[in-house]
Amino acid sequence: MRRTGLWALVAFCIGLAAMPARGEARFALLIGSNVGWSHERPLRYAESDAEQVREVLVELGGFAPDRVVLLKDPDTATVRAHLRRLSRTVKDLGEESLVFVYYAGHADAHVLHLRGEPLSHAELLVSLQEMPATHKVSLRDVCLSGSARPGTPSPALEMKRSSALRTKGLALLRVNSADELSRGGRVPGGSRFTHHLVSGLRGAADLDGDGRVMLSEAWLHATRRTKADLPDLSLPWSAPQELDEDTGDLPLTELPEDAARLLLPQGEGERYGVVDEHEVRLVAEGHVRQEQRVSLVLPPGTYRVKRGRASALEVATLRLEPGARVSAESLTYEARPLGSAYLESNLEGLTPEARREWTQGRARALLAGGEVEGALRLLDEVLAEKPGDLGALRARARALVRKAEAQERAGNPQGVRESLRAALEADPVLAEDPTFAPWYQKLHGLEAEALRTQDIREVAVSESSRNPRSGHRWGLGLDVLGTRGTVAPVVSLILGDKWFPYLAVAPLAPGGDVGVRLVPLGWRWSPIVGVGVQLPFARLLHGPQATLTPGEDGWVDPEAAENIEQELRDGYLHLDLGIQYFGDGTLAPACELGVGLKVFQRPSIQFIGLRPSVNLGCGLFL
Repeated sequence: MRRTGLWALVAFCIGLAAMPARGEARFALLIGSNVGWSHERPLRYAESDAEQVREVLVELGGFAPDRVVLLKDPDTATVRAHLRRLSRTVKDLGEESLVFVYYAGHADAHVLHLRGEPLSHAELLVSLQEMPATHKVSLRDVCLSGSARPGTPSPALEMKRSSALRTKGLALLRVNSADELSRGGRVPGGSRFTHHLVSGLRGAADLDGDGRVMLSEAWLHATRRTKADLPDLSLPWSAPQELDEDTGDLPLTELPEDAARLLLPQGEGERYGVVDEHEVRLVAEGHVRQEQRVSLVLPPGTYRVKRGRASALEVATLRLEPGARVSAESLTYEARPLGSAYLESNLEGLTPEARREWTQGRARALLAGGEVEGALRLLDEVLAEKPGDLGALRARARALVRKAEAQERAGNPQGVRESLRAALEADPVLAEDPTFAPWYQKLHGLEAEALRTQDIREVAVSESSRNPRSGHRWGLGLDVLGTRGTVAPVVSLILGDKWFPYLAVAPLAPGGDVGVRLVPLGWRWSPIVGVGVQLPFARLLHGPQATLTPGEDGWVDPEAAENIEQELRDGYLHLDLGIQYFGDGTLAPACELGVGLKVFQRPSIQFIGLRPSVNLGCGLFL
């Protein structure tokens, strides 16, 4: 996600009227955190913003590399530990010192959104107040996008002093914007305010041309350029003379005469942007001025210079040698359509680490746009190459939380549980995230329900292993030979895992058969006994139709023998004995094989007949 706002807090020492540049020991603690809390969309450039601030402080600010600490996505305990260590170091040093503290990431009006326990603005201010440094600068460029409730109007960009927080050696300036993103609050590759601050420290803010960029100059340049980029926002700002009288002006960077630099022409309105040779990062930006040429001090290397014109975006290649002074108007420009991307992102030649960082940034951008699956695919690519990448793991956890939200809207509790569990596996610290607490409670509820379901399933499996008929309640089958008719569809119920009442219809000898079978054992193969009554439809509708007469010795005469099937269709009782096989599965197959005895009577001839039969049936049970 692009950062939706900035909240800059500048606190610095007072009582220094004229201090030579770099006349004190300089220390910096720089913090960048892209991810934020669970409800916030990850930022794309907070960590790279902190890295760019480090580069300009080491290169031009007189900060020794071993005295600059860069923390990417730290937890609150780590930040506190470094603040305590920095305070001890300054105290033991016993000489004039400058401490510069910078934060880029999510926050709200009260706390920074770091991993672990939240770190409050008040605690950070107290740490600076108590730090025994001669000069202190604290700058916070933060996203307030997730701090306001939905539907709450976002405050305009503003900067104000708070006299209640004044302490000897500190002056407080603050800039807030909770809605900067929707108004174009980011430039390609970073925060708008930090981008203008870094550009100012590289020379764009050297208003008097003395080769030094003072704190007041850098501050004014960054706030004025931010206001110019966002003309629809109200941006009141305090001029340096409105600060306390005893507040000294502090030089932050020095621009050596022999440094390599790009010289902009004099004039009005034109903006020059300098990006790296791969066009993945915006390095600096300058605006031409009538009164003097603006120069941007850059490390030697190859860059792409982009100049905005009314009809096209013009691009030139800049090869900057050590100590070289190159005029921007001497470069050869090629025109690109105005709609062209400011950063083209040519990945050829990037190191694997830089390519992974770009891929993560792209994934965070997709996540900011709601493309969760696309973000997950890119993050999985990074993790396949570097499984322990903390930034990718934490971003993946946030993407999975977004996925859980979508699955909850779709009414898929199983998907919610799986996504939240995977998010915690990717980022276990998510459990300490205050905004993740409702999800954490939901996860516990879903997992408890899943355990109950699992217990029920295990009981059912145990019952099924004991008796495969357990859990099945009805079935549909077909008797192909037997007492119910030559071919008869059968509907059966299962009562108590042992009793099988049934209803069968024999379409070839139209009639119905009702009965019950007992399966006394719960084995897969079990004996069965049964009893049933078969009544033909004709008899049910019209009554008995006797046509035969008794013969000698009580036996039927030959004519009756020829009509024995008709006799049987008048109805009979049958007794069955056999064996049943019952299978596994949601649709469990079952087969029966046995023998039956048909018992029928003709009242007109006072005769009881017995006829054996073979039973064969099969079916499926739910």
